[in-house]
Amino acid sequence: MAPGTRSESQDMVTSPTSADGDAIKVYIRVRPPSEGTTVADRDNGLCLSVLSSNSIRLHSKPEPKIFIFDNVADANTTQESVFSSVAKNIVESCMNGYNGTIFA
Repeated sequence: MAPGTRSESQDMVTSPTSADGDAIKVYIRVRPPSEGTTVADRDNGLCLSVLSSNSIRLHSKPEPKIFIFDNVADANTTQESVFSSVAKNIVESCMNGYNGTIFA
């Protein structure tokens, strides 16, 4: 089983977090289904569902897997909210002369 994952019957595995602002953080954004996509299953036919602000469930077989991130933005999250939680502090640090990188 991959690090940071768990099956339904196991405890969540999380990586140690840093109190420093220079630690690598992982944010994900779940986009809404594209127009024309047909949805017929539970969870609206999506391959994953957002469980909380930091975890998702991947509907995989034979059993679902749960993944933990620093932040999860669901399909209803606004672009402004994503910027505030992901990029705002990095941009402010860059404006103060520090290096910052965002991979998308």
